[in-house]
Order: sequence, then C-alpha cells, then structure tokens
Amino acid sequence: MLTPADTSRPGLFDVDFAHAPRRTEGWWKFWTLFEEREVFVDGWAIGQAVRSALGQCKAKTVGGKLQIWNEYRFFLHPADLDLLRPAVPHMIKELGELIRDEIARLEAHTLGRIEVRLLADGGRTLPQGRAQLACGLRADGEEVQRQDGERTLRFDAHGRGTFEDYKGGERTLPSSAVVLRGNGQDLHLPEGHTVALGRAPEPNPPHHLTVPGATGRVSRRHIDVRVEGDTVTITGMPDAATVVNGQPLAATEQVRCSLVPGAPVALLLAHEVRLELALAR
Repeated sequence: MLTPADTSRPGLFDVDFAHAPRRTEGWWKFWTLFEEREVFVDGWAIGQAVRSALGQCKAKTVGGKLQIWNEYRFFLHPADLDLLRPAVPHMIKELGELIRDEIARLEAHTLGRIEVRLLADGGRTLPQGRAQLACGLRADGEEVQRQDGERTLRFDAHGRGTFEDYKGGERTLPSSAVVLRGNGQDLHLPEGHTVALGRAPEPNPPHHLTVPGATGRVSRRHIDVRVEGDTVTITGMPDAATVVNGQPLAATEQVRCSLVPGAPVALLLAHEVRLELALAR
C-alpha cells in the first residue's frame, strides 16, 4: 500500500488504500457498513501506512537508537477526508498504541511529539482511495503553517493522543485529555471551551456534542461541560433531569470535579442515559 513517490525525496510516499490491510472488528466495521466502495480510507489503514513509514526513516541514530520521523502528513481526496473526519476521536487510542509499540519494536527515538496530520489534497488531484504521505523531522514546538480544514492527531512517547481541528489556519477546538464515555464510545471534549451536551439539534450549532445513546427524553441542550486541565465544570439546565455522582443537579447549578485516573464522574441524564466523564486511557 506504500510506495516511494520520488526516490530523490526520502519520506514521500504514494498510498493506495485498495491494497491496505482490512480490519473488520470494532468501530471500523460500523463505519464500513455505510461505505459501498471497495476502497475505504479508515483509521486502521491510516495506521498501517504510518507503521510502514516508521521503519523506512534513514535518519541518523541518537544514543544508539534509530531516529524516526515525527510528522506524517496525509494528503487525501476531500471526500475521503470528510468521511474520515468523524472517526478521528475513535482512532486516537488504537493509533497511539500502534505507534508506541512500533517505536519500541524498532528500539527507536523520536524528537518530541508525533503528529499525524490529515489534510485535503490541495490541488494534487488525488483520486478517492489514494493519498500522498509526506514524512519529516521537525523540532518540537516549531511553528507550522496549518491548512484550513486540517485535523491533527498528536501523540506523546507513551502513545497518549489528542486531536485538534483548524479553520482558516487557526486552531478551533483543541482537545483535552477528558472523554465523554457512553454507549461504547469515547468522545474527547475540547480544552478551555464550554460544550453543550444533549440530543443533536438541527442545525447542529458550534460547541455542541451529541450524547452517545441519547433518547427522546434527553434535552437538546441537557448540560454544559467545561474542561480546564483535569477539572470539569458541569452546569445544569432547566427542565433537564441530571444526576452527578448520585446527586441531583439543579438548573443553573454548577459542580466542579477533579478527575483522577480510574475514578470517572458518573452522569445520569433523563433518568435513563448513563455516561462518564473520565481521563482518556
């Protein structure tokens, strides 16, 4: 699935997802139910391309270890990027584990955080099901020109990941390490922004997150949640029954909770939808 695009430019590859390994279990199977084309760009295929590229870096060794690329830019057909975009929050855990395990297997060293950037092809006229992957080394914190509509996943040395969206070259919703967990889903909440949780309104407004498994009894705006570091602030809404850690939450009442690993905040919405606010694993 990965072939050098230009032998004179190390780290530039053509990606053919038609020849990518397929994965049918987990949430990927759910996504493929809605896709009739034989060629499907999913998180697993993205991860396999990164894994293949990891072992092809020819950088000098650092302290006896191979130094690998820490930036992976996937230029995708806009339709493939749009299809992949909603799946990004679910990709983080699996892709992070893959990167961590592959670095350990290679006994490699990486310079700062690893970024996997998903971008529209920008005039490369790529067909659907194909991509160009540009790998590179850059200093951690180096100023980077972001593309409008870019979605970037970042991973530390332990494979812990976050993602961010960019609009007009500016970061719009930086993700935090806090997830909303329910109905088999982990949805990352943004850092430093108040997000309304509830049933999906029409049209979907900014800073709104649809509650996993929401029923008709869940209000369109049921609670507000704000994340600052490992602290979450939960605000109740009128006529929206909510229980936080076993205690009813009144309208306009605010509850601040500090999260610690293994001790999520339990939410009960409309007496029937159970959720958790937790630190990502």
